[in-house]
Amino acid sequence: MFQSTYPGCPFLELLQAKGSEPLKQFKWKQHGVKTVFVKEVKGNVFDVDADSSRLQLPADDKMTMHLTMGTLVIQGLINSTFAIQLRVSDLKGDQRRIHLSTAVLGIDCTVHHARLPMPFVKRNAWINLVIDIAGIVKECFKVDFFCLDFILVQSSCRVKRVFAMIIVRVCRLIWMSLMRGRKAVTAYHHRWTTPRLYCLQVM
Repeated sequence: MFQSTYPGCPFLELLQAKGSEPLKQFKWKQHGVKTVFVKEVKGNVFDVDADSSRLQLPADDKMTMHLTMGTLVIQGLINSTFAIQLRVSDLKGDQRRIHLSTAVLGIDCTVHHARLPMPFVKRNAWINLVIDIAGIVKECFKVDFFCLDFILVQSSCRVKRVFAMIIVRVCRLIWMSLMRGRKAVTAYHHRWTTPRLYCLQVM
């Protein structure tokens, strides 16, 4: 999908709850997701609330994103439970799966699959959830990240925007801290710069 999109650009918008058919425009597939207006963020958001609700990119299961930016940012509000699944490729073309969830208690990594907890995520507040995919791939699989192929966002959350960035350093420190059994940094979202266009404004 993104092999030749915006070469050299430091960030790329993947989803925004704006317009008449934003999911179709950004080529996402949804199940049980509603679009609602939230006064707190002055606009529409995607309500991924039911147990079976999910957002998926790309919409076509046979396609891959081929997005080489190694950092994913989700602007949203996370409720009691939340999970996101990512499928990535390394430099040799081998695919790996990453499952991040607030319901996971411990770290479980195999050759091709990683299950990671999210103890540092603040609940019931609008945040920029920053995921250093390249750092996770390096720490869990001991290989170099090449591209992101698939995203699946599951309940329970509200999503305003999703975008990708080339690099963010602070998240790698957080995931290294998790892998070594130390307490994760909680103020991570104050230590990186959001592109002005994508600033999260909360009333």
